[in-house]
Amino acid sequence: MSRRIYRVCRAIHARLDGEGAKRVGGRWNSPGRSVVYMAETISPAVLENLVHMAREDFPTGYVVVAAVVPDEILVLKEEDLVKQFRGVDQRRLGDQWIDLRASAVLAVRSIPQLCLSSTITC
Repeated sequence: MSRRIYRVCRAIHARLDGEGAKRVGGRWNSPGRSVVYMAETISPAVLENLVHMAREDFPTGYVVVAAVVPDEILVLKEEDLVKQFRGVDQRRLGDQWIDLRASAVLAVRSIPQLCLSSTITC
């Protein structure tokens, strides 16, 4: 069954071209690499915005953008990539995924893993 995914963003950024992440980078990509961040439901897409904005910014000018990932599109999971590149931080892991071109979609956790030791990089 096809998978529906969502992004909540200002209407001017609704093109899903990855330009914003390319300009400034993100948790899973370095600047210069186009990536579109989306969520499996609207709720986490909203939360991803809330952590980056002042209270008065939301919800003025925001839209929900939906896309469909067809069944035949390979979706690589974060844990599969972690097995291949142990000890690599999330941004470098995402960059490796982009360079490999192993799949069109990388499914990752919305919330970063909690660090239980100061020697672990999350």
